[in-house]
Amino acid sequence: MLQCGAINTSNNPNSLQVMPSHLTRHVFRRLLHDQPVIRHAAPTRHPFLRPFTHHGRAIINTHHARTFMNIFGQSDKDLREPFMDPGMEKMLELDKRIHLVARLPPRKDLALAFNSFIAAKRKTNLPIQDFHATRLVQTLDVIESAQKGDHTPGLSYNDLLVALQLLGESSLKLTAPHAQLARMIYKSLDLRVNEGGAEVNKERILYLYAMVLARTGNASESRNLLVDARDSGSCAGDDVWASLISIFSSNGQDEEVRKTLQVIKGLGNPITLDARRELILHYATHNDTLQVKKYFTEDLLISNKSNDRTKERVARIYKHLLEFALRNHEMEWAKQTLDIGKDNNPNLPSWDAIFQAAVIAGKSVDDINRMISIMARKDCESGGDGLPSIDTFNGLIELAVKREDPYSAERYFALTEKWGVKPNAKTYILQVDYRLAAKDFDGAQSAYAHLRDQPITANEDWDIMNRFLQTLVVVPGTPHELVMGIVEDLSERKAIFPAETVKALCRYHIIRDEYLETVDLLQTYAFQFDIAQRTDLCNLLVSLALEPNTESGRCWDTYMIFHQVFDIEAQREPRERVMIRLYQLGRPDLATHVFTRMSKHIRANTRPNAETYIAAFEGTAYTRDAAALEVVHNLLKLDTEVEPSTRMRNALMLAYSAIGVEWRSLEFWDDIAKSEEGPTYESLHIAFRACEKIHLGHRSARAIWTRLIDSDIEIQPDLFASYVGALAGNSCFDDVVDVMSRMEDITGSKPDEFVIGTVFNATPGVSQQVRVEEWAHDYHNYIWRELVSKGVNEYETGIRELVSIDRSLRA
Repeated sequence: MLQCGAINTSNNPNSLQVMPSHLTRHVFRRLLHDQPVIRHAAPTRHPFLRPFTHHGRAIINTHHARTFMNIFGQSDKDLREPFMDPGMEKMLELDKRIHLVARLPPRKDLALAFNSFIAAKRKTNLPIQDFHATRLVQTLDVIESAQKGDHTPGLSYNDLLVALQLLGESSLKLTAPHAQLARMIYKSLDLRVNEGGAEVNKERILYLYAMVLARTGNASESRNLLVDARDSGSCAGDDVWASLISIFSSNGQDEEVRKTLQVIKGLGNPITLDARRELILHYATHNDTLQVKKYFTEDLLISNKSNDRTKERVARIYKHLLEFALRNHEMEWAKQTLDIGKDNNPNLPSWDAIFQAAVIAGKSVDDINRMISIMARKDCESGGDGLPSIDTFNGLIELAVKREDPYSAERYFALTEKWGVKPNAKTYILQVDYRLAAKDFDGAQSAYAHLRDQPITANEDWDIMNRFLQTLVVVPGTPHELVMGIVEDLSERKAIFPAETVKALCRYHIIRDEYLETVDLLQTYAFQFDIAQRTDLCNLLVSLALEPNTESGRCWDTYMIFHQVFDIEAQREPRERVMIRLYQLGRPDLATHVFTRMSKHIRANTRPNAETYIAAFEGTAYTRDAAALEVVHNLLKLDTEVEPSTRMRNALMLAYSAIGVEWRSLEFWDDIAKSEEGPTYESLHIAFRACEKIHLGHRSARAIWTRLIDSDIEIQPDLFASYVGALAGNSCFDDVVDVMSRMEDITGSKPDEFVIGTVFNATPGVSQQVRVEEWAHDYHNYIWRELVSKGVNEYETGIRELVSIDRSLRA
């Protein structure tokens, strides 16, 4: 009997503590209302309170002493503040206030944030990601919509032009948010141009806007813009058409290249030298022999020595044409047209392009070595030193890397020693690359050691070092010191970690339970990634939290990280999955915390819906946790966005039955029976289970059964099993035997293992189970022997359970 003056909260039944006053009031309140008092973590179990089974195993509710991991609170190591570009914090605040329908920040503050962000991007030369573009669109919309009647400083013509220039000249792959931002900036610029008072550069604005449209998949809009501008007397310059052809060609948009060419001809514009160079590159890449020969002229290979960009483009054209000639058996044309073999050809690039073309044609490493010897001999005859440069070998190694031929790459590297040419940083960068591709990790580490001794220019090793790092963290047995040494080396040089590296390091740190390092890493880089990359990182954290071998501590800590860092990306579905997982791991306290945070979220796509509530109620049923059930049920009562349904009430029935409050469960059954939607078969199963556990529940079970029979509803064998289970749970053995004798008439099926097993498992008391066993042995001997052969669990109370009978229920 429960003593009202004290409650046992220890595992030791002899340990008593004074009951808190609020709990005393709770006990008396339930006693006055003639309601049972639920006592958690009781030292002994009443033989009639059978363990609640879920998927065939008994779940006993326990209370854990583990507290929430306070990653984002005080710690021995100070956590890094989120690294955001200037102005981004104010723009995120605006986003939050919009969702809260709160007062927006002052217009001048938003304009300052907009300009600060753009200035920071110009200074660091970092791109505007689509995540940033979305925030900028929102900010610009608020600034511009407040234009009328608001005389506080906004954005000037120059502010907007700088922003458009940053977009138009970006090397990043642009997406829909970038196009939306460009349209808004262009519209705002147009308003300011019409208002006058600014020195206008319409040609520059048109060019930049057209580039953004073309690179975001709006090819027709881009061309139409330029045509309409020309008709109205404006012009974006001759280079714009060459740029459009280059963009469409690099994106593989052959049809857009053709349409752009038609527009140029339709306007009566000459095809400029730059445009023809882009067309040659396009047609050579696509092996269009007719078009290559049509557009080729010798002036394409004349480079301006003072223009590095033109010289680079000419070298590309020469190389592409050589490769085109080799692929399409046009070497005779190439020799005549490209002046191959002529002495002192001022337009001929280095021999390196010829060597690489020969490799593409199928020449072996030995053949290339002989060609180098010929080149060296000719160089000596002309007064040179007769030695190839390291750039020659680097070009050959790089080609082998692109062709995924690490064996040839290693042989080309060996040639450097044969010719007495000293490798440089690029040589070792390429060596790390091809050895990683060959899974020669020891060799890659050796190349990395040599690379560290070389002078590095223009951060040329960042890309390979990031890929090296991504590989090392997944290779078993990699020394931790090596990984962190590369990380620290790159960090000291202020290297930018791409999303793939951050993702790999996140997994590496979390598997090592290094949560503070994970948070530091994400706080530094997460706000520099685009939406897809941020979503990918968020999904990684979710998957790590949900891995089958993940313990509750790691699951919770990983959730805390993505909840803090990726609050926008972590919408309802991933949080719900983590909540379910925590219930499965026996941590209803943590699962309820996840649910509570969802319910308080400012975004509708994150707040719980009906399915979330159902999952939470099923979780509380699984863990048999009354406190968690009370929290979730109270939140449902306050939630005006979710309407109760039959499935919702089914879940509530499951939850209250699981904690031993079957009378409350049957109240929900009454609500279901009176509702317009009505019960489902799951409702019937759950209602019968509640009847099985409650005192005199056989009366309610018979009433439900009678309505089913009178309504001429088809009775399936599993529903029949639930009904006889309800009778057996109330020790109505004679009624069970009577109904079982008529099972074939009612269901069309004879008693099977599930029905017999349900009767036995539902029966309370040792002596009554013996009686059921004797009856089953006498009348269903074969079935009974099969059940016993599959295993029987026996509890301390003497109660037995057939392990093969899975009576788990879902809403």
